[in-house]
Amino acid sequence: MTLDEFESASDDQLRQKASRCFQEYNASQNASRVELLLEAQFFLGEIERQKARHTRKAETWSFWMEFLVIVLILAEIGVTVWEGTEQSKLSAQQTTILTNLQQSSSATVNALRSMQATFDRMNSAIQHQGDLLTQVSLEMFYRDDSKDFVLLNRGNTDVKIYGVQVNQLPRQMLSKPLLVTRGGGRRFRDSNLYRMFEKISIGTKQSFRLQLLLRSDGGKEWIAKVGLTADRTGGPGLYVQVNVVLINPESWSPQG
Repeated sequence: MTLDEFESASDDQLRQKASRCFQEYNASQNASRVELLLEAQFFLGEIERQKARHTRKAETWSFWMEFLVIVLILAEIGVTVWEGTEQSKLSAQQTTILTNLQQSSSATVNALRSMQATFDRMNSAIQHQGDLLTQVSLEMFYRDDSKDFVLLNRGNTDVKIYGVQVNQLPRQMLSKPLLVTRGGGRRFRDSNLYRMFEKISIGTKQSFRLQLLLRSDGGKEWIAKVGLTADRTGGPGLYVQVNVVLINPESWSPQG
């Protein structure tokens, strides 16, 4: 794909490219071809960036339209006040002047209300942009050949993993936080969880609950709740399905 083709590619085309990379990786006999995952991650990241750009353009357009409305309202108020001042010079039109002043006051109140509503929408848009920039999003899947998980950071911020909890076991804090950079990937393995996998009898399957204790840029804390199903019903090999990755802002440290 050339640079011009990449810049003009639609979401569907980028998704097809990412899907092709995953298919080639799954079909490959060489488990170390991580570049296919990184290429797929690159296309998926471009999809998210295109969506973010479209959102920013729409919000910018809405802001300037609202700003134009405010300018027109203020201009109308100015014209009304000017007309009232001119009419005040004519003593015979005092009644008209009082009426215009009353109308001007009403227009001013309406304009102030409109400005307040516009400022509220602007604050909401700014808050929304801030939430997008700090949103945490992870994808996770298990590799049986290397006996570990692969974490892909789909969010807009770097994430560090500080601890793990499996089912109702006590939380295990890592000796050193595991960094997963924005747009990057990282392998991860928990010894307690893998020992539980090894105890699963052939012909059976078992579900597990995994919690990852996260911290994003700026120190905000999150908990990723993962549902896992370890399956040996097809033979001695182990198939691990990641059912859901639900990430919520939640304090997990005493300082949090």
